[in-house]
Amino acid sequence: MFNPTNVALVLMLLVTDAAWVSPGQWGTHAIFAFGMACAGLAVVHRATRSDVTVAFLAAYAGLVARSVGSANLRPSRSIAWRAGRSCCSPS
Repeated sequence: MFNPTNVALVLMLLVTDAAWVSPGQWGTHAIFAFGMACAGLAVVHRATRSDVTVAFLAAYAGLVARSVGSANLRPSRSIAWRAGRSCCSPS
């Protein structure tokens, strides 16, 4: 898959000394999470139960997407009341 951002990063790293990439930009626990995910995938693959894992992840992603898609994102009345205004009237 073509990703122009990666091409630009690689070119800048090769051409100039002013470019750098920080591995800490994704948080301090990203490497640990990636390692745990890789270890889990290796175990699941070795046990030949990848189908259950993929089905669970697909179902979970679908439920999260449905939850986000159908969520009422307006603030609740108690939050609006604490802020000193009504949530149902235009401000």
